[in-house]
Amino acid sequence: MLGVTVHPALAAVPQETWDAAVPRGRGGLMHAFLTPCGSVLDEGQWRVFTVGEAGADAPVAVSPGVIHRVDLSAWLPAAAGRAVALARRLNAGLLRPRVLELGPPCWPGAPLACNQPALAGACAALVMEEAWRQVEAGHADVLMVRDFGGERTPTESWLDATQFVKVAERPTFVASLGGRDLAGYVAAMRAPYRRRAHQYLGADLTGGEALRISVIAGEQMRARADDIARLCALTTERSTESRREQVGAEVMAGWAACRRARVLLIEDRAGVLLLAAVVLLDPPVLHFIRVGFDETVGRQTGVYPRLLYELVRLAAAQGCEHVDLGLTSADQKLRAGARPLPLRVWARHRNPVVQRLLRAAIPRLAGGPAALDRNVFREPPPPVRPSWYGEVGPDDVQARNGS
Repeated sequence: MLGVTVHPALAAVPQETWDAAVPRGRGGLMHAFLTPCGSVLDEGQWRVFTVGEAGADAPVAVSPGVIHRVDLSAWLPAAAGRAVALARRLNAGLLRPRVLELGPPCWPGAPLACNQPALAGACAALVMEEAWRQVEAGHADVLMVRDFGGERTPTESWLDATQFVKVAERPTFVASLGGRDLAGYVAAMRAPYRRRAHQYLGADLTGGEALRISVIAGEQMRARADDIARLCALTTERSTESRREQVGAEVMAGWAACRRARVLLIEDRAGVLLLAAVVLLDPPVLHFIRVGFDETVGRQTGVYPRLLYELVRLAAAQGCEHVDLGLTSADQKLRAGARPLPLRVWARHRNPVVQRLLRAAIPRLAGGPAALDRNVFREPPPPVRPSWYGEVGPDDVQARNGS
């Protein structure tokens, strides 16, 4: 019989035990990648879940959870935000609920990994029931479950039936390679988008000699953690899109222990670092996790559009079918051939009155994701099978060892 265990820290579960439950494509749920992430959220505390048979040596499913504070005033107009700041002199917790969030803290990803597809739904229900008991016990005010992509899943139907509300629907952007290398990918584009690719990559798609591209991992990544974090901080500071995580050099150095982690560097001919992008090579998908570059340098050199094409090149070389480019900079990613994939987030407040208000109000306030797309390719690209979000499909699971 399956049972769920709650752990107060990720370190309480051995890495080999945790990783045995993680299928391909969900590298962001690997132990070594999650380990540095507990500190990136406000007052973050791990609350992780494992599901397995009684007496078994290893779980069949794992789910990372973090209890943290969410500052809702960040989503208010400036004047309202200032009013909340004044009111917090009397009530420091105003509009700062404690949230137990299921899912990886540092990137959009599934709330659960399971190495037995037939058990995925049952494992998800066990985890969410136990997580809700943690909320009812007063450890948090809200349970948030993210992210689900593609078709609506049985787990989402279960969440809906148990009074959760879909609180957000935002697109990530996914480039599908369809078995092509970069040259084939660009050749399949319509003329305006093909010309744009050649603008940044040159006629032969090599990119020329003005910029140097390299990919580092492990000890090299650890050694350059300060430089990578410095550039990523520049991007975070100017972002107009919500970003809660504070990812510093310690996290970057920690990610170097994950064997799936890579950093793509773009330097000029003098060796000056212009851009750094953190990715996970995790066939069938390459996950684009973080990027950093100076805005002025970006305008002068075009390093960001160049990066998007280089990620496609890297993914193809490593046998990936998709590149998950993440939530921001929609237009640049659409022009590079990515397509929007809506991701859904569900939540439930422990105060039943507040939850009823949310269930009544949010469907009226949220119109769903904007209809974003461009007709980049002459023929429609292959469909995205987002096995790395939401439910696990029986054809998509292949357990792996290592991190």
